[in-house]
Amino acid sequence: MAAGDRGGISVTIMTAAACIVTGAVLALRIGADPYLAPLLAFGWAGVAISAVDLRTHLIPTRLLRACAAVAVPLLCAAAVLDGGFAGLAHASALAATGAVAGWGLMHVIWLASRGSLGYGDVRLGGYLGLHLGLGGLMTVLTGLLAGFAIAAVAGAVGIVAFGRSADHRFALGPSLVAGALAVIWWSVPAGLSV
Repeated sequence: MAAGDRGGISVTIMTAAACIVTGAVLALRIGADPYLAPLLAFGWAGVAISAVDLRTHLIPTRLLRACAAVAVPLLCAAAVLDGGFAGLAHASALAATGAVAGWGLMHVIWLASRGSLGYGDVRLGGYLGLHLGLGGLMTVLTGLLAGFAIAAVAGAVGIVAFGRSADHRFALGPSLVAGALAVIWWSVPAGLSV
């Protein structure tokens, strides 16, 4: 077996293990709630997005579109189960507002970064906002800030422990996903009360 094949297999195994752990943690925290299915899909999509970003330093638009195409119907179904059609209207408004806010915030940061932030991270902000928006705009802001805090810690560890330079190429997506998942963890059940 070639070294590249072994590397691909180990990444696949690590990604699968991360999906299992993420799913178990979310299921234990959320329980039998209608929003469990969309949050599991979100957690698993976050793991997949993170794996791609770590490997390629890119977040493909097609991947985010596919994740959103799965998320939106699951969120809608959960909202109907949780609160009927009134719940659907309310959850849709919150999710859409969150997606626009997440994208908008990341777009402003992208403009200010002058090329050091990839546009895939901006699109990821919209995808994260779609889910975080159910908890309100403060949840979106907190989720993105938590992601940047995690990125700062990871960057500092990379500089101190591994001797990387401050301008080392860094995959931001995994930190943003981890921040969003952490905020979802801490905001449940309040974050699900749509």
